Amino acid sequence: VASRTTSHMSLTLAFTPGAAIAGGLILGVSSLAHYLNCGKAVGASGLFRAFTHKKIAFEERLNHLPFLAGLFTSAKWIPLLGFSQQLIPVGGFGLVASSTRRAAAGLLVGVGSVAGNGCTSGHGLSGIGRLSVRSLINTCVFMASGAITALMFDTTGALGVSQRARTLDSVRWLTSEEFSLFGTFLVTGAIISGTIALAGRKGLIPRSGQVGAAIRAVHEYATGAFFGVGLCVGGMVNPAKVAAFLEFTKRSFDPSLMVLMASALAVLIPGFYVIKNGVERPTFHPEKSAFAEPFKGITPKLLVGGALFGAGWGLAGVCPGPMYVNCGASLFGGTISESGCLDLILAFFVGQNVMREIDSSGVLNAKKTSSSAEKKTSS
Repeated sequence: VASRTTSHMSLTLAFTPGAAIAGGLILGVSSLAHYLNCGKAVGASGLFRAFTHKKIAFEERLNHLPFLAGLFTSAKWIPLLGFSQQLIPVGGFGLVASSTRRAAAGLLVGVGSVAGNGCTSGHGLSGIGRLSVRSLINTCVFMASGAITALMFDTTGALGVSQRARTLDSVRWLTSEEFSLFGTFLVTGAIISGTIALAGRKGLIPRSGQVGAAIRAVHEYATGAFFGVGLCVGGMVNPAKVAAFLEFTKRSFDPSLMVLMASALAVLIPGFYVIKNGVERPTFHPEKSAFAEPFKGITPKLLVGGALFGAGWGLAGVCPGPMYVNCGASLFGGTISESGCLDLILAFFVGQNVMREIDSSGVLNAKKTSSSAEKKTSS
């Protein structure tokens, strides 16, 4: 059963460069739409600030919810868009069978994402896309840590991935129908976001006030769902494909994730540059003087955070964005109690809040800059 833990499964993977390119392009377009119209860079780990135990403004909590809701419900849009249910099975993809391992992975990802001020989307896509050296270093650290951990603890084995055949011997490209569906979805999303940006600047729709805030919330939900669909199309929601990428020395090595990130960055790097240099203010935040910039400075905490995040990612093949999508699929598929998602996401929540508590106490950061850093890099 695809939605349950995978202790008795045997999975044979295929290298899917076509789907990875399509998924990366969708991620790139959704990230740019979010940046252009809302002024914020996509960072999945920062979205759980909505549920932090720390005292933050109620409005700040609300601001994280629409995009997060889009990610959680993105699996529901897969069949409605006419996409194959194979992109994410009903009930979600299987997780590692050990509850202890899932909890450890969630805890490490939670602690590491706060300590390092970001995750695969916040640093690997949005940060590098804005040419942040800090994000590039963090990404290299969590990639290396993830690979070492996955190899040490045989994560592909824990997820039931077969080593009998080389994944690279089985290459699957997009069918003509998939190419048409994904292309139409991508172009439609780009046109709608661009139209909203133009309409706001022409005064055809309100950019502020209650109506403007409502339109912005709907837009953030839509870009969150769009981003989640991109994760599904690219295969990043499947922990087995992620683990097969990290375990690069095994026969099951699958470079699809590398292709996805490269195609996303091919859109993001020039896109961020054009927006930052050609657009004065975000569509729905006209009071802002500038778009969000990545936090600067390379600190020991950044490196430790990246290492811890990578270790958690390597243990289970799950990072925040795909975790939200998979947990949403599990919830809507009625398998939440048996899927293992609950202990994973609960441990992630605990890890994030424990790290925020450590930050606020000044144990690791006497200057207490973690909150602003997380907002700039992860939110």
